[in-house]
Amino acid sequence: DTLPALRFAKPSPEMLLTMMDSLRATHGYYVGDREEDTDAARAAGLIPINISRDGSAGDIHSLDELPGFLAQKGDA
Repeated sequence: DTLPALRFAKPSPEMLLTMMDSLRATHGYYVGDREEDTDAARAAGLIPINISRDGSAGDIHSLDELPGFLAQKGDA
């Protein structure tokens, strides 16, 4: 299956809501590196995780850190 053509780009939550619906997910996290990612995650009811890029501040600095970050949150 593929996602249908989406009409809106981030920060619209449409893409995330469509994916959540197809997975029957009711909650989750979304990893992104831009403010638009954070806005889209929150609008979709997801918890944003900010990954740093080019020295910017973030919750994690690489995807390798994601399991440890989630473990600290109690979701590993």
